[in-house]
Amino acid sequence: MKPHKARLILERVDEVDEGLDFVDLADRIKLFGQLLAESAKRAGCENVRCQVTHVSHSSPLGVECAVKFDRPSKQQMDPFRSLQSALEVLPKGNIRDYQDKDRKYLEKVQKLMRHKGKKMGGVEVQLHSENRKKPKTYKSIDMPQPAGEKTRRKTRKVYDIVKGELKVVDLRDGKSKCMVIPVFPGIPKVECEFSDEMFEDIQNNLGQMVAVHGECWSYVGQAFPHRMRVSRIKRIPAPDKDTTLYDIQGICPELGGDKPAEQIVREMRDEWDD
Repeated sequence: MKPHKARLILERVDEVDEGLDFVDLADRIKLFGQLLAESAKRAGCENVRCQVTHVSHSSPLGVECAVKFDRPSKQQMDPFRSLQSALEVLPKGNIRDYQDKDRKYLEKVQKLMRHKGKKMGGVEVQLHSENRKKPKTYKSIDMPQPAGEKTRRKTRKVYDIVKGELKVVDLRDGKSKCMVIPVFPGIPKVECEFSDEMFEDIQNNLGQMVAVHGECWSYVGQAFPHRMRVSRIKRIPAPDKDTTLYDIQGICPELGGDKPAEQIVREMRDEWDD
């Protein structure tokens, strides 16, 4: 099968350091290959192989790749379809409308296409499928922060309970802070502010499993809080035969939003399979 070709072009800014940052260059080339492979797999292709076939020796720097794969005889979907769709969505700023794996894929494409400060003049992607006479070209747009970042930075405040291990007391800058590490992996740690009157309670429970009550702040669209102001703290006893459902209440607040439990478990298993 004739290989599909893709090209990544990186323009440098002559006035800054006279070149591209080496780590940024390596990361973008690696990410480019990952996105090409994932796009082909989403189109039903198997045994996807992405190989560098040419690198330009003059500015702008260009890396050309050949994408080879095994495609079922009945499968005619363009292997670049997912990547093309993502590149077309990004300039419109609609990334916030996507969820789960599609959202993650868009964020990867966005990372590839972003200008890194003023050290890069631009990023260009050319996709040349076997059924096209000319490659489709997509140029980067100047995005100082990821699309949807403003949405994620908006916060909501509620009174809630966070359960986890109490860690690290920080008294610098006139603010008393500690950290609660939720028991479930993947849930972000919660930065907690507390008053001077609570210092002894905090100190006595360091390293223990606790239930922390107070005002919680979480980013819009995220189920778990990232910051809270503590009003009360209670140590959670080690589990035993008398442990009740109340003892585990709040360990994983708002897990899955309005999704039924069976759907949450199914999605978690799907992620493990990946």
